[in-house]
Amino acid sequence: MQLAHSTCLDTVDTLTDIVHRIRGWCALGGYAVLSMFNDRSHSWEGHPEGFAPLLVSHSKILKLWLGWELLFASDTNLTDSHGGGEVHTHSISRLLLRKPRRGLA
Repeated sequence: MQLAHSTCLDTVDTLTDIVHRIRGWCALGGYAVLSMFNDRSHSWEGHPEGFAPLLVSHSKILKLWLGWELLFASDTNLTDSHGGGEVHTHSISRLLLRKPRRGLA
C-alpha cells in the first residue's frame, strides 16, 4: 500500500492496518515517528473543499502502539497557513516510539 501525501485515511480499520504494517516493517529496537491530526479542534480554512481526514482521539492513537516504548508524545495545536492562504489551526498528535528488542510487539 502506498499513500500519497494528500491521501486521507477513511476508517479506523485502515489506520489500524497501517499501524500494524509499520510495526512489522520496523526492526527490533527500531523507531517509528508519527504525526497526525486528532479529534480535538480544527479550522479547515486553506484546505480544499471535501478535505476530510480521519480524526481519532489522542488516547486511541496511543493505544494502537501498546507494547512499544513511548519516547515522546504530544497533543498540541498547530497554527498553519498554505501558500499565503488563511491562517488556521489543527490539533496534532506526535509520537516517537521504539519497538521492543524482544517480544511480539
